[in-house]
Amino acid sequence: MLASDLLTSPLEQVLLDLGTQGSTGCLYITDTRGEQAEVYLRDGLIYAVYVPGRRPLLGARLMSSGELAPETLAEALEIQRTELQGWRLGELLVYLGFVDREVVESFVSEQLLDMLVDLLSWSAVSWKFRKNKKARQDVAPPEQVQSLLDGLRHRRDRWVELSEALGGPDVVPTLAAGGSSNDDVVLGPGEWAMLCKVDGERSLLTLAVDCGFTVFEAAQVIQSLVAAGLVEVDPTGSVADDEEDAEDIHEAPRVPDVLGSILTSAPPKAASPPVPVPHPVPAFAVSIAETEADIEDRRRREAEAIAGEVERARQAELDRIEADRRSKRDAMRAEVEEEAWEAHAGWLREQRDAAADEAWRFHRLWLAEQRAEVEEEAWDEHASWLREQAILEAERLESERIAAEAESARLAEEEAARDEAERVAAERAEAARLEAERLEAERVEAERLEAERVEAERLEAERVEAERLETERVEAERLETERGEAARAEAAGDDAARDDAVRPEAERVE
Repeated sequence: MLASDLLTSPLEQVLLDLGTQGSTGCLYITDTRGEQAEVYLRDGLIYAVYVPGRRPLLGARLMSSGELAPETLAEALEIQRTELQGWRLGELLVYLGFVDREVVESFVSEQLLDMLVDLLSWSAVSWKFRKNKKARQDVAPPEQVQSLLDGLRHRRDRWVELSEALGGPDVVPTLAAGGSSNDDVVLGPGEWAMLCKVDGERSLLTLAVDCGFTVFEAAQVIQSLVAAGLVEVDPTGSVADDEEDAEDIHEAPRVPDVLGSILTSAPPKAASPPVPVPHPVPAFAVSIAETEADIEDRRRREAEAIAGEVERARQAELDRIEADRRSKRDAMRAEVEEEAWEAHAGWLREQRDAAADEAWRFHRLWLAEQRAEVEEEAWDEHASWLREQAILEAERLESERIAAEAESARLAEEEAARDEAERVAAERAEAARLEAERLEAERVEAERLEAERVEAERLEAERVEAERLETERVEAERLETERGEAARAEAAGDDAARDDAVRPEAERVE
């Protein structure tokens, strides 16, 4: 898309074009006041939006609806500040197991729609798309541009209906004087939270801030309470924004405020024991130098420590639930009596003088019956809720026990595999050593045999040489003997010849 197209196209068309093209990056939008919004896309899907302005806080939303205890939220914020910096609070709470993923996804999706509603109402002066610009994704999955725009159109139509029925974000809801006429009214956690904060002074916008709702969500809750006959509104009345309305709710709450907040909404869920932050080195890791007895003793101590921590956490949670139940029971009884009698006090005083004694007695009996029924239904519902929480807590502890046993089994298997690997390595090293010794012995034997062969050859050569010399000596002696004999024979021959020569002469002389 060309830059000139971005400067002249409506924002909805720009988003649709980027979604159709499968773009990845960030769309920067600037309005006439110089404020800038950001829409992040991946493969044409919107996964993160930032628009300046007041936004509901996830922590306030989860605490007011009973999904998260204040101390658990404080722990998550501390982890976010120290160990997992850069993580969004929603994904951190899901990662630690403090809140179900579906709860956080619902909040993130609602907040994304709320920001897009504000963004499409901007008087934008420029658009700029930067390719491959990324942001950290929250737990909610990316959504298609067309489906988001369809949801926004439905939301606008619905908001027009709510505004006409209630009177806008400045309307001040009040508790109904006559109470609900429907005996089958069932309130969810969000409706409980909103109903307990309706005091006739806070506006719809302020109630949304206190409960962590968007104004649209708060309007829907108030309308359901009005339909149930529990709340009344005057569509023509409104209040001016006070100092509390002027605060920026986009800023994260500080830890002391979170710890000190006491909610009077629906009974909160039982807080889960703190989940340790995962660490790359397992808590049960041992060195190779440890003996099996040391390993077994250490594992036993760790298992006893974990079991003790779980038992203490469970007992502390049960104590806290019991204390909350007693305090909420007393507060609810006092609140019901105070609100009922304050609402009817003036009317009762006027009717008391004019009504007959029988009518007055009947009215008092009716009020007592109504109050008893309300208390009985409220406490039946609360007891059922407590039983459900106890069952959920037991299931969670059982799943943690099973996970711990599986982890122990896995570690034992790893330990056995490591021992087997060490045994195989030792056997291989021993075999290599024996093979080396065998080769060395063969080499020494070969050298010894070679030396003996060389020595035998040397001795054989010396023997042959000695025999040769002896043969030569014998031959020389033989030749010498033969020469001597030849000489003697020659000498003897000469003597014989001489005798032969002399004998004729002698004979002649004779």
